[in-house]
Amino acid sequence: MLPDIDFFKIRLFQNSRNKGFEELCVQLFRASFPNKTQFYRVDDAGGDGGVEDIALLDDDRKVGLQAKFFKSMGQSQWSQINKSVKTALHTHRPNIIEYRIACPCKRPKDSKSWDNYCKKWQTYAHEQGYTSKVKFVWKGDTELRNELTKNKHYDKVFYWFGCKQFSDGWLKD
Repeated sequence: MLPDIDFFKIRLFQNSRNKGFEELCVQLFRASFPNKTQFYRVDDAGGDGGVEDIALLDDDRKVGLQAKFFKSMGQSQWSQINKSVKTALHTHRPNIIEYRIACPCKRPKDSKSWDNYCKKWQTYAHEQGYTSKVKFVWKGDTELRNELTKNKHYDKVFYWFGCKQFSDGWLKD
């Protein structure tokens, strides 16, 4: 049986659980690309340009990641996400083809908020000179847990949450 992953008990990084969550999300983000992919990690000391990390793809295309350490989603949280998305689309225009938002909570049951924001962000991207649609991806509690329970991430679960994962190989030994 796998132990529970509690994002709000994540290991501190730079004396902060928020920073720990951001770093974990960057590690998962980078693991989702081929080994030769180049990345640009953003230091948010002077503003992060709407991203924690950028994957640099062929033809100047980019995939951006923004991590938000929220316990729940309300108007204030949507406002912060909206600001980050707009900042990223403006700062990296017109090269972002995908923008991932990682948050350790579930979106509200009413998916209208997400759908409405995605439509607004597409309109904003078009106004910023994007000629093709940007894909917006939600990486919430369920999606993050799903990723972390894959064999290739057992070490991350142990490091970030202090949980030992008992892989098939471990059990056979």
